[in-house]
Amino acid sequence: MCEGTIPLPLGWILSTPDNILPLWLTSIFSGVFWPGVNQGLGNLLMERAPAAQRGVAVAIFSLLTGLGTLIASLIDGALGQVLTGTTLMLGSLAVHGLAVLFVITMIGRIAMVGAFWRVLAGNR
Repeated sequence: MCEGTIPLPLGWILSTPDNILPLWLTSIFSGVFWPGVNQGLGNLLMERAPAAQRGVAVAIFSLLTGLGTLIASLIDGALGQVLTGTTLMLGSLAVHGLAVLFVITMIGRIAMVGAFWRVLAGNR
């Protein structure tokens, strides 16, 4: 299920002011894939946490994911300012400015799926 989130940043890269269809598709597929990823993470947490400490485990999980989101947002804001004038060529596609962050996001998602493939495939 999490593999479906990999191409989602493409909607932001491929959309233009005259063509917002990629953004519509990204929104639709985000609504399909992200709830499954989040439900799977919650199920995995409930399965692996000892029954007596599930409340604490959920609280720590929420704390860590919240902190991770905060830190990632701060880093992305700084990177966004640095990459404002940057152009990345992907074959014949020129990616400018903030869209470079979406390419980095896709690469990060691919790396994480590759790194955790055995764990992800084993829980199906």
